Amino acid sequence: MHASVGSGSSESPVIKFGNMIISVQVIKNATKNFEKENELGHGGFGVVYKGQLDDSIKIEVKKWNLV
Repeated sequence: MHASVGSGSSESPVIKFGNMIISVQVIKNATKNFEKENELGHGGFGVVYKGQLDDSIKIEVKKWNLV
């Protein structure tokens, strides 16, 4: 399964993953704005962060390096 970014409201784009739609702002909140303390690892394409949604669901998010 793969995620894609689309346009949500004018305030925040959304990430679509299967049947789930999550705003980028929710992901930023879950990862504490991609804080270093939430970093799980990194590779050639980006950094992976852990996070937790409001409903206690744990997530992992890769923030791509687009160079």
